Amino acid sequence: MNILSMKRFKKVRYIFITILLSLLSCGEPPELIRIEEGKKFIRWEAVKEFEIQRRYLKWILPIKGEFFGMQVSERDEKEYKLFICNASGEEINKTVVKNGQGPNEITGLVTETLMLSKDGRTINFYDGGYYLKSIDTESLEISTIGKISNRINKYGSQYYIGHQGTTSLETNNDLTITSFESTGFFKNHVYYLVTYKGFFNGFRVITPLKKNIPMWLEEDYNIKKNGFIVDYYQRLRWARLFSIDWKRDMIYVIPDIEKAEIERVSFNGQKTRIHLDIDQRKYKIRQDKFELYFSWYKQNLPKKLEKLLDFKFRIPPHAPALQGIKVIENWLLVITGNRDWEKKENEVLVFLLPSLEYKGCFKMPFPTAPYLNLIWGPGYFSSRSLIQHEDEYMTLYEIFRYKIK
Repeated sequence: MNILSMKRFKKVRYIFITILLSLLSCGEPPELIRIEEGKKFIRWEAVKEFEIQRRYLKWILPIKGEFFGMQVSERDEKEYKLFICNASGEEINKTVVKNGQGPNEITGLVTETLMLSKDGRTINFYDGGYYLKSIDTESLEISTIGKISNRINKYGSQYYIGHQGTTSLETNNDLTITSFESTGFFKNHVYYLVTYKGFFNGFRVITPLKKNIPMWLEEDYNIKKNGFIVDYYQRLRWARLFSIDWKRDMIYVIPDIEKAEIERVSFNGQKTRIHLDIDQRKYKIRQDKFELYFSWYKQNLPKKLEKLLDFKFRIPPHAPALQGIKVIENWLLVITGNRDWEKKENEVLVFLLPSLEYKGCFKMPFPTAPYLNLIWGPGYFSSRSLIQHEDEYMTLYEIFRYKIK
C-alpha cells in the first residue's frame, strides 16, 4: 500500500470511528409515532368565558364566579395592583403592593407557579424563586409562608425555582412536581425535575434534564459580548415544558422546541425519547406579527441597554416544531408550531395514554410573544396575547372553559 493510499485509509477510518462514536453517544434511537395527516379529534370543546385588555396585565384567575388579577403599574415593576373584577371587567376590589422583599411585598411573581387553594380563599405562589407566599383572595393581603432553601441534597447549593426561565408546576392532592435550575443554567442548560409534599416535605430530585439550545443562540450568549439576538420564541426556548400523568406516574417533557420529540420520564427517573412524525418546515410564520413584537420590545428596552448592546431581531424560516404539552386524564395534548395567525390558534396533536396511540388533531387558542404559554387550571385554560391599541401596546387576556367529551 503506497503512502497516498495509507493516508486515505486512515482518513476514512477516522471518519468511520467518529461517526460510530457519535451514534453510540446518542443512546437508544427514539420511538417513532406516525401522525396520520388530516385525522381530526372531535371530542375537544372549549368556550370563552372571559376577556379583558389592559396594559402590563400579568395574570387573571377565575375565582367563585369572579376574576382575580395582577397588573403592573409601569414596565419597571415598582409596584403591582391586585384587583377583583366581575365578568364585564368592572373592578370590585383592588389594592397596590410594592415591589420588595418584605413579608407583604412582591419581588417577582412566577406566573406559572400560581396555586389556588381548594376553597378559593388563598393563592400561593413562588416569589422571585426565593419565597413561598400567599394572597388572601378576600382581603388581598400578602403573607410569607416560608423561605425556599437553595440547597439540594447531593447536588450542592445555588438552586432556584423558575428564576432564570419559566417552569411548569403541577400539584395532585399534596404532591407537587416542578423544576429547579442552578445559577449556571444559562451556561450548562441543566435543570432538575423535583417532587415534594406540602411545604417541601420529602423533597427529592427525580432526574436532571438538559434544555437543547440552538448553536446560534449559544454563540450569542457565549461569544458576542456586545450583541444580543432578539428571538420571538425566546420564552419557549428557556422554559421547562412538561406535564404530569398522575395516574401512571409519568412526566412528559419537551426537551427542544425545534425538534419533534418528547421525553417520557417515570417518577423514578427512567427516560424514553419519542419522535413525532411531523415536518415543522411547513409551519409558517407571519412577518407582521414578528414586527409587532419587535416594535414592542424596542419600546420597552431600558435606555442604558439600548446604548450598550447591539440588538438584532431574528426572523426564522419557520416556526418551532413543538410549543406546549398537557396531560388531561387519559389524553396527552402536544401543541405544535402549526399556527393559524389570523385566528390565533395552534394545532394540537392528541394521543391516548398510556399507549400513545395517535387520535387526531384540533386547533385551540394559543398566545403570542412575549408570553407563548397557556396557564392551565381545573377545567379551564387562559391565553395572553400582545395587541396594539392606537399607540399603546396592551395585553389581551382570555379564559376558556374546556372539556373532552
